[in-house]
Amino acid sequence: MEIVLETERLILKPFADEDFEQFLKHQADEEYKKYMGGVLDYDTAVKRFALYRDFFHDKGFGFFSVFLKETNEWIGQSGVAPRATSEFGELGWAISPPFQGKGYALESIKRVIEWCFSELGWNEFYFCINPLNTPSVRLAEKLGAYNIGTEKVPEALQGHNVEIWYLKYDNN
Repeated sequence: MEIVLETERLILKPFADEDFEQFLKHQADEEYKKYMGGVLDYDTAVKRFALYRDFFHDKGFGFFSVFLKETNEWIGQSGVAPRATSEFGELGWAISPPFQGKGYALESIKRVIEWCFSELGWNEFYFCINPLNTPSVRLAEKLGAYNIGTEKVPEALQGHNVEIWYLKYDNN
């Protein structure tokens, strides 16, 4: 059974091979990757795509490709980070620069949170956010999350400029 999430304006689907070209294009986009560790070379992007695609297949959760419902255009990703565990439900999002500022990140991550709550039983979520990424900080605040500092930074992000935001979801 294929998992497909929908919102008023978006369709979210697990990464699939047909998403690769758009994913690859965005991994080389400096603006898109600005707060995500910088652009990726081709080989690293291929490995990252395979990780996202295979992780969802193996675990039943992960990042979703985000598409505009109206045009079916790939505009980014939103979902559960591969570092996530049931004790550290890390979520993330990234929307293509031409589509930023239109509420798509908030719309997509809200739908992912609802899905994680209903399908995985998760009600606690973490976001690893670079404090200079003010749009993501504002998004976390809109969700009701709060900054808990750097103590729970995952090992893979140690030494990076990230802070952890925490959200307790109550389905209201």
